Amino acid sequence: MMDGGSTNYFVALELRKKRNLKIVTTSLFLFPVLSEIPDAVIYLTGGTLRREYQDTFGEIALDTIKRFQPEHTILGWTAYHGPAASRRLTRAWR
Repeated sequence: MMDGGSTNYFVALELRKKRNLKIVTTSLFLFPVLSEIPDAVIYLTGGTLRREYQDTFGEIALDTIKRFQPEHTILGWTAYHGPAASRRLTRAWR
């Protein structure tokens, strides 16, 4: 699972060196880079488009994400607001 953002863009560039990946993303911004991985299976979540970030959110995106059990999750952070915020995020992704 991978969301968008500038940091994750650079992670996506590095992922081009990997093989046999299955990537679930909310990010239209990352899709062109991820699509360069020849044997990767890429799932775009769908949902409501947030144009300023070129990603998707909402019920449809969450319903899609819930179908997967990722081994790794790569999230970008704009700001961190302590352990309480982390617990809220963890509950939201369950």
